[in-house]
Amino acid sequence: MVRLGRIIVLAAFGLYKWFAFEAQALQHLTQGTWLGLLYSPFGAQDSTYTRAIIENITLITLILSYVNAQIGIIGDSLVLLTGLVTLSLLPQLGRLNSLHCKRCAVTQQWACFTKI
Repeated sequence: MVRLGRIIVLAAFGLYKWFAFEAQALQHLTQGTWLGLLYSPFGAQDSTYTRAIIENITLITLILSYVNAQIGIIGDSLVLLTGLVTLSLLPQLGRLNSLHCKRCAVTQQWACFTKI
């Protein structure tokens, strides 16, 4: 059940990143952070597409984890990695916002799953 919740959340995250409004929001949010370095070589839309691809790969590995447990380990690791990347922005931004709350929830789900 926890894995299904992560799949739904990551599907929403990955889907939104393909749209221009999300690229603009993320550019405004991540300017001045280490993640903002992606905007120089790629631009706003392409750097958001890069993150969308990573989140969709994570989503696919979580879906495939129902068939193969080894793929599930990769998917869980990718969930943890995306959560840690987002949480690493918190000290640079100096504030807590909805983006961080969503990622904390996903990372917390992963932590709960590994304790079971």
